[in-house]
Amino acid sequence: MDFREEEKVKHELSQLEVQVETTQKEFNIKMEKYIKLLHKAFNSNIAKAYKDIIFNIYLINQIIV
Repeated sequence: MDFREEEKVKHELSQLEVQVETTQKEFNIKMEKYIKLLHKAFNSNIAKAYKDIIFNIYLINQIIV
């Protein structure tokens, strides 16, 4: 492999690296959005579920002990 071929391969590899980095960034952005949507959907439901529960402190202490 001569110098020109090596340079061509290096250039192609660098272009692929840029594409991979771009794809990774896009993936991370989409995953962050997905996580936020899940958090909004389920966190409020969990908060509502615990809203009307009355805890028996004595019973909870007995379970812990």
